[in-house]
Amino acid sequence: MSFSHRAVLCLDESGKKWIDAAFVHFASLYALEPVQKYTLIDLTKEFFPFDLEGKEEDADLVTTRLCEILALDPNEFTSVFMEFPESDKKPTHIDRLGEAWKEHAVSIAAQHAKHGAYRLELPMAAPGNLELLVVSIAPQLMKVKLFLDFGEDHISTPQAELAATYFGFGTILVNSSWETDESVSKFIPFTSNEKYSYLTLPELSYALALYGYIQNLETTDWMQPLEQDGRLLVSETLEYLNQTNDVPEELKG
Repeated sequence: MSFSHRAVLCLDESGKKWIDAAFVHFASLYALEPVQKYTLIDLTKEFFPFDLEGKEEDADLVTTRLCEILALDPNEFTSVFMEFPESDKKPTHIDRLGEAWKEHAVSIAAQHAKHGAYRLELPMAAPGNLELLVVSIAPQLMKVKLFLDFGEDHISTPQAELAATYFGFGTILVNSSWETDESVSKFIPFTSNEKYSYLTLPELSYALALYGYIQNLETTDWMQPLEQDGRLLVSETLEYLNQTNDVPEELKG
Protein backbone atom coordinates (compact mmCIF):
# COMPACT_ATOMS: atom_id res chain seq x y z
CA MET A 1 0.00 0.00 0.00
CA SER A 2 1.38 3.45 -0.84
CA PHE A 3 0.64 6.66 1.02
CA SER A 4 0.50 10.15 -0.49
CA HIS A 5 1.57 11.93 2.70
CA ARG A 6 2.59 11.26 6.25
CA ALA A 7 -0.62 11.15 8.26
CA VAL A 8 -0.83 12.43 11.83
CA LEU A 9 -2.84 11.56 14.92
CA CYS A 10 -6.00 13.54 15.65
CA LEU A 11 -5.34 13.65 19.42
CA ASP A 12 -2.43 13.57 21.82
CA GLU A 13 -0.55 10.46 22.89
CA SER A 14 -2.19 10.26 26.33
CA GLY A 15 -5.62 10.28 24.72
CA LYS A 16 -4.58 7.57 22.28
CA LYS A 17 -3.25 5.37 25.10
CA TRP A 18 -6.49 5.75 27.07
CA ILE A 19 -8.64 4.71 24.11
CA ASP A 20 -6.26 1.91 23.14
CA ALA A 21 -6.46 0.57 26.70
CA ALA A 22 -10.27 0.69 26.63
CA PHE A 23 -10.39 -1.27 23.36
CA VAL A 24 -7.87 -3.80 24.68
CA HIS A 25 -10.12 -4.25 27.72
CA PHE A 26 -13.19 -4.80 25.54
CA ALA A 27 -11.19 -7.28 23.47
CA SER A 28 -10.25 -9.16 26.64
CA LEU A 29 -13.97 -9.50 27.41
CA TYR A 30 -15.51 -10.05 23.99
CA ALA A 31 -12.43 -10.87 21.86
CA LEU A 32 -12.54 -9.02 18.53
CA GLU A 33 -15.90 -10.54 17.59
CA PRO A 34 -18.05 -7.40 18.03
CA VAL A 35 -15.76 -5.39 15.78
CA GLN A 36 -15.33 -8.15 13.21
CA LYS A 37 -18.93 -9.41 13.27
CA TYR A 38 -21.07 -6.30 13.74
CA THR A 39 -21.58 -3.98 10.81
CA LEU A 40 -21.36 -0.25 11.35
CA ILE A 41 -24.76 1.04 12.38
CA ASP A 42 -26.25 4.19 10.90
CA LEU A 43 -29.57 6.01 11.12
CA THR A 44 -31.09 4.52 7.96
CA LYS A 45 -34.25 2.44 7.71
CA GLU A 46 -32.04 -0.64 7.38
CA PHE A 47 -31.33 -0.37 11.09
CA PHE A 48 -34.32 1.64 12.33
CA PRO A 49 -37.31 0.58 10.17
CA PHE A 50 -39.92 2.83 11.78
CA ASP A 51 -41.00 6.45 11.95
CA LEU A 52 -40.84 8.53 15.10
CA GLU A 53 -43.86 10.55 16.22
CA GLY A 54 -42.23 13.08 18.54
CA LYS A 55 -43.67 11.34 21.59
CA GLU A 56 -42.03 9.74 24.61
CA GLU A 57 -42.97 6.34 23.18
CA ASP A 58 -40.26 6.94 20.57
CA ALA A 59 -37.75 5.95 23.24
CA ASP A 60 -39.39 2.54 23.56
CA LEU A 61 -39.10 1.92 19.82
CA VAL A 62 -35.42 2.85 19.75
CA THR A 63 -34.62 0.97 22.97
CA THR A 64 -36.26 -2.19 21.63
CA ARG A 65 -34.29 -1.98 18.39
CA LEU A 66 -30.98 -1.34 20.15
CA CYS A 67 -31.69 -4.20 22.55
CA GLU A 68 -32.15 -6.49 19.55
CA ILE A 69 -28.74 -5.46 18.26
CA LEU A 70 -27.03 -5.87 21.64
CA ALA A 71 -28.90 -9.01 22.75
CA LEU A 72 -30.57 -7.37 25.74
CA ASP A 73 -34.14 -7.62 27.06
CA PRO A 74 -36.02 -4.34 26.42
CA ASN A 75 -38.47 -5.17 29.20
CA GLU A 76 -35.65 -4.60 31.69
CA PHE A 77 -35.47 -0.88 30.87
CA THR A 78 -37.50 2.19 31.73
CA SER A 79 -37.03 5.66 30.24
CA VAL A 80 -37.03 8.90 32.22
CA PHE A 81 -36.97 12.27 30.46
CA MET A 82 -35.16 15.04 32.28
CA GLU A 83 -33.30 18.32 31.97
CA PHE A 84 -29.54 17.97 32.33
CA PRO A 85 -27.44 20.67 34.01
CA GLU A 86 -25.33 22.58 31.52
CA SER A 87 -22.13 21.38 33.21
CA ASP A 88 -23.06 17.76 32.50
CA LYS A 89 -23.22 18.41 28.77
CA LYS A 90 -19.62 19.56 28.39
CA PRO A 91 -16.81 17.09 27.76
CA THR A 92 -13.80 16.79 30.01
CA HIS A 93 -10.30 16.51 28.60
CA ILE A 94 -9.34 12.89 28.23
CA ASP A 95 -6.31 13.21 30.56
CA ARG A 96 -8.70 13.85 33.44
CA LEU A 97 -11.43 11.37 32.60
CA GLY A 98 -10.34 8.81 35.17
CA GLU A 99 -10.90 11.11 38.14
CA ALA A 100 -13.43 13.56 36.76
CA TRP A 101 -15.99 10.93 35.80
CA LYS A 102 -15.99 8.82 38.96
CA GLU A 103 -18.98 10.76 40.29
CA HIS A 104 -20.86 10.09 37.04
CA ALA A 105 -20.33 6.33 37.14
CA VAL A 106 -23.59 5.20 38.72
CA SER A 107 -23.86 1.65 40.05
CA ILE A 108 -25.97 -0.38 37.65
CA ALA A 109 -26.76 -2.92 40.37
CA ALA A 110 -27.93 -0.24 42.82
CA GLN A 111 -29.98 1.43 40.11
CA HIS A 112 -31.85 -1.77 39.31
CA ALA A 113 -32.40 -2.51 42.99
CA LYS A 114 -33.87 0.96 43.53
CA HIS A 115 -36.11 1.21 40.46
CA GLY A 116 -36.81 -2.43 39.64
CA ALA A 117 -35.47 -1.81 36.13
CA TYR A 118 -32.48 -0.34 34.39
CA ARG A 119 -33.16 3.38 34.14
CA LEU A 120 -32.43 5.22 30.89
CA GLU A 121 -32.06 8.96 31.51
CA LEU A 122 -32.93 10.87 28.36
CA PRO A 123 -33.00 14.58 27.47
CA MET A 124 -36.36 16.26 27.08
CA ALA A 125 -35.57 17.02 23.42
CA ALA A 126 -35.08 13.35 22.54
CA PRO A 127 -38.59 12.38 21.28
CA GLY A 128 -38.69 12.71 17.52
CA ASN A 129 -34.89 12.97 17.24
CA LEU A 130 -33.46 9.59 16.23
CA GLU A 131 -29.81 10.65 16.50
CA LEU A 132 -30.28 12.06 19.98
CA LEU A 133 -32.17 8.97 21.10
CA VAL A 134 -29.52 6.56 19.82
CA VAL A 135 -26.62 8.60 21.20
CA SER A 136 -28.36 8.85 24.58
CA ILE A 137 -29.54 5.25 24.83
CA ALA A 138 -26.77 3.14 23.27
CA PRO A 139 -24.03 4.02 25.81
CA GLN A 140 -26.43 3.43 28.70
CA LEU A 141 -27.29 0.02 27.25
CA MET A 142 -23.57 -0.74 27.02
CA LYS A 143 -23.21 -0.07 30.74
CA VAL A 144 -25.90 -2.65 31.42
CA LYS A 145 -24.44 -5.12 28.91
CA LEU A 146 -21.01 -4.95 30.55
CA PHE A 147 -22.66 -5.44 33.94
CA LEU A 148 -24.83 -8.38 32.87
CA ASP A 149 -22.15 -10.10 30.79
CA PHE A 150 -19.17 -9.63 33.09
CA GLY A 151 -20.34 -8.02 36.34
CA GLU A 152 -18.61 -4.72 35.54
CA ASP A 153 -20.22 -1.87 37.44
CA HIS A 154 -19.65 1.87 37.77
CA ILE A 155 -18.91 2.32 34.05
CA SER A 156 -18.53 6.01 33.21
CA THR A 157 -20.33 7.56 30.24
CA PRO A 158 -17.08 8.19 28.30
CA GLN A 159 -16.12 4.53 28.75
CA ALA A 160 -19.61 3.49 27.66
CA GLU A 161 -19.35 5.62 24.51
CA LEU A 162 -16.12 3.82 23.64
CA ALA A 163 -17.86 0.48 24.27
CA ALA A 164 -20.69 1.56 21.96
CA THR A 165 -18.10 2.43 19.31
CA TYR A 166 -16.59 -1.04 19.74
CA PHE A 167 -20.04 -2.52 19.03
CA GLY A 168 -20.64 -0.54 15.84
CA PHE A 169 -22.19 2.79 16.86
CA GLY A 170 -19.10 4.85 16.03
CA THR A 171 -20.37 6.77 13.01
CA ILE A 172 -23.44 7.98 14.91
CA LEU A 173 -21.33 9.01 17.91
CA VAL A 174 -18.77 10.84 15.78
CA ASN A 175 -21.54 12.79 14.05
CA SER A 176 -22.89 13.81 17.45
CA SER A 177 -19.55 14.66 19.07
CA TRP A 178 -18.23 17.93 20.43
CA GLU A 179 -15.81 19.83 18.21
CA THR A 180 -13.79 21.51 20.94
CA ASP A 181 -10.22 20.27 20.63
CA GLU A 182 -7.77 22.93 19.42
CA SER A 183 -5.32 20.25 18.30
CA VAL A 184 -7.36 19.59 15.16
CA SER A 185 -8.09 23.19 14.20
CA LYS A 186 -5.23 23.08 11.68
CA PHE A 187 -7.21 20.83 9.40
CA ILE A 188 -10.85 20.96 10.37
CA PRO A 189 -13.16 23.93 9.64
CA PHE A 190 -15.59 23.57 12.55
CA THR A 191 -19.17 24.07 11.47
CA SER A 192 -21.61 22.95 14.16
CA ASN A 193 -22.13 23.32 17.91
CA GLU A 194 -25.31 21.45 18.85
CA LYS A 195 -23.83 18.05 19.77
CA TYR A 196 -24.81 15.35 22.21
CA SER A 197 -21.85 13.11 23.13
CA TYR A 198 -19.59 13.43 26.16
CA LEU A 199 -16.37 12.62 24.32
CA THR A 200 -14.98 15.08 21.79
CA LEU A 201 -14.70 14.78 18.03
CA PRO A 202 -10.97 13.86 18.08
CA GLU A 203 -11.50 11.22 20.78
CA LEU A 204 -14.40 9.49 19.03
CA SER A 205 -12.76 9.90 15.62
CA TYR A 206 -9.70 8.05 16.87
CA ALA A 207 -11.89 5.32 18.38
CA LEU A 208 -13.78 4.90 15.08
CA ALA A 209 -10.53 4.86 13.09
CA LEU A 210 -9.22 2.16 15.43
CA TYR A 211 -12.43 0.21 14.76
CA GLY A 212 -11.81 0.62 11.03
CA TYR A 213 -8.23 -0.58 11.40
CA ILE A 214 -9.34 -3.71 13.28
CA GLN A 215 -11.91 -4.43 10.56
CA ASN A 216 -9.29 -3.81 7.89
CA LEU A 217 -11.51 -1.20 6.23
CA GLU A 218 -9.02 0.26 3.76
CA THR A 219 -11.40 2.17 1.49
CA THR A 220 -13.31 5.24 2.60
CA ASP A 221 -16.76 4.12 1.37
CA TRP A 222 -17.82 3.17 4.89
CA MET A 223 -17.19 6.76 6.02
CA GLN A 224 -19.93 8.22 3.81
CA PRO A 225 -22.47 8.56 6.67
CA LEU A 226 -19.98 10.78 8.53
CA GLU A 227 -20.30 14.54 8.40
CA GLN A 228 -17.40 16.38 6.77
CA ASP A 229 -15.47 17.20 9.95
CA GLY A 230 -15.58 13.66 11.27
CA ARG A 231 -14.90 12.08 7.89
CA LEU A 232 -11.70 14.10 7.47
CA LEU A 233 -10.48 13.24 10.96
CA VAL A 234 -11.33 9.53 10.77
CA SER A 235 -9.76 9.23 7.32
CA GLU A 236 -6.56 10.96 8.43
CA THR A 237 -6.34 8.89 11.59
CA LEU A 238 -6.99 5.59 9.83
CA GLU A 239 -4.27 6.45 7.34
CA TYR A 240 -1.93 7.09 10.28
CA LEU A 241 -2.75 3.69 11.78
CA ASN A 242 -2.26 1.93 8.45
CA GLN A 243 1.07 3.69 7.92
CA THR A 244 2.46 3.03 11.40
CA ASN A 245 0.58 -0.05 12.67
CA ASP A 246 0.73 1.81 15.98
CA VAL A 247 -1.93 -0.39 17.56
CA PRO A 248 -1.74 -2.73 20.58
CA GLU A 249 -0.96 -6.31 19.61
CA GLU A 250 -4.21 -7.47 21.24
CA LEU A 251 -6.15 -5.55 18.57
CA LYS A 252 -4.37 -7.00 15.57
CA GLY A 253 -6.64 -9.77 14.33
